[in-house]
Amino acid sequence: MKRVSASLLRAATLALFFVAMQPTFAATLTVTSNNDSGAGSLRAVVAVAGSGDLIVFGITGTITLSGVIPVAAAISINGPGADKLAISGGNTTRIFSVSSAASITGLTLRNGLANVSALRGGAIFNTGSLMLDSVALKSNVAFDGGGAIYNESASAATGQLIVRNSEISGNSISDPSGIGGGAILSTSTAGNFASVTIVNSTISGNNANANSTGMVGGGIYFASGALRIFNSTVAANRAGAAGGDIHQASVANTSLTIRNSIVSGGLIDLVNPALSDIDLFQPGGAGIASFGYNIVGNRSAGTGYAATDAANGTNPNLGVLAANGGPTFTMLPSAASPALGFVPIASCLGDAGAPLTRDQRGNLRQFSGAVACDAGATEALALIAVLSRKLHDAVPYDLPINASIPIAGAVDVEPRGIGSGHQLVFRFNGNIDLPGVASVAPVGFAAATTIGDETRVTLTGVPDNRRVTVTLTGVNGLPSPLSASLGFLVGDVTGNRAVNASDISAVKARIGQPLSNANFKFDLNATGGITGADISAVKSRSGLLLP
Repeated sequence: MKRVSASLLRAATLALFFVAMQPTFAATLTVTSNNDSGAGSLRAVVAVAGSGDLIVFGITGTITLSGVIPVAAAISINGPGADKLAISGGNTTRIFSVSSAASITGLTLRNGLANVSALRGGAIFNTGSLMLDSVALKSNVAFDGGGAIYNESASAATGQLIVRNSEISGNSISDPSGIGGGAILSTSTAGNFASVTIVNSTISGNNANANSTGMVGGGIYFASGALRIFNSTVAANRAGAAGGDIHQASVANTSLTIRNSIVSGGLIDLVNPALSDIDLFQPGGAGIASFGYNIVGNRSAGTGYAATDAANGTNPNLGVLAANGGPTFTMLPSAASPALGFVPIASCLGDAGAPLTRDQRGNLRQFSGAVACDAGATEALALIAVLSRKLHDAVPYDLPINASIPIAGAVDVEPRGIGSGHQLVFRFNGNIDLPGVASVAPVGFAAATTIGDETRVTLTGVPDNRRVTVTLTGVNGLPSPLSASLGFLVGDVTGNRAVNASDISAVKARIGQPLSNANFKFDLNATGGITGADISAVKSRSGLLLP
């Protein structure tokens, strides 16, 4: 119990530290050149940046380095997106050496090399306090350990690493006698305490074997410090001997905390390895502080799993690492995965205990009507709203449709009529790549297009005083068709499926009001204002009922 309390205290202190390290920026400096050095280069800009400065980029593409860039000041390096700009070590050099309180966001760091003299940290050597957000670390190599990142605490408040919304994949160790940690190696010198926190991130396809069956920690190797994992996926990493995904090397002064995460699919090169060595290895006497709702494929000797964790040996049924939306790669659970809807919404929390609203890709985890979120780094695509949209003098106004998943409930009424360019909008919790094919029954025509997180179905040829059902199939490969029903009855502003005196009175009461989200449906003619013409439209249909 004392160990858990100490871990939580360190976590709270670390969270406050990272909040404190993000002041108002002293100056904003812009990288304007893809060159390794010279005016406007990243190297030159970092060299002159002072504490509190923000570095941004006016370029995209790739910057290839000829030597490591030291980060000694408390600066923030904000890239345009991991899918837009890469910093490459050119397979000859480490990329960053961090000895300060720094943050790096929106970049890909690839092809870094820590050779026989540099030893550890192919992309990053961190002895400071570093936050990575929306970063991809790919194809980096270290001679001894930490293929992508080496995190070391050699004095108080150093060796603090937070990784959010990021991908660490395809990194490796080159020396057969190396220590391990294909993605991350974290250690401390005597009396110090390194900390690694992983949130909403994927660590996959990293390798700590170098043709050796003695190396450990294919994904993460940590000793004498803390490893904290929240809503993340650590899967399909490879080691020579133990801990294909995660290897805890010590018990004293060492802690592991895990919440809503997946650790599975680890690979071991040793012939006939023990199942307990494959995914998450902990030595005898080690404990785990589980906040529940984790799926660990094969557990080791550690105790402390929660009753809400999936049973030992559970297969999360993940897809391969791929471009599934967002700037970094992820591993999506299959339709049969136990990770889907595994976490009650009240437990869908991040490292600071606050609600975790989005996944690694930026998809919403929490939205109106949600009762659960998914374990791991990604949230499955879900329909979160259906809207009837019409332009009022070129300004769109949306009428929410009573919809659930699957679509159910009474048919809603659209009083503004079908008109020109009327759309039924299916809104999802993340961006859509494939809009699907739309159809409308029993009458009318439908055409689907996609913009961001919306599939917009333009309806034509639907007459007044009719019920219709719009069906979408093939949206981003969703297995089931999505349907929404709607009744068109011009003038029925009260929504009682009849046009009568109450509708006339409701429109009259709003004549001359500026159009807003509170009254737009009374603008029946969609002119941008509520006028006598709208009253006339209601009167001309008085007595009609929605069949």
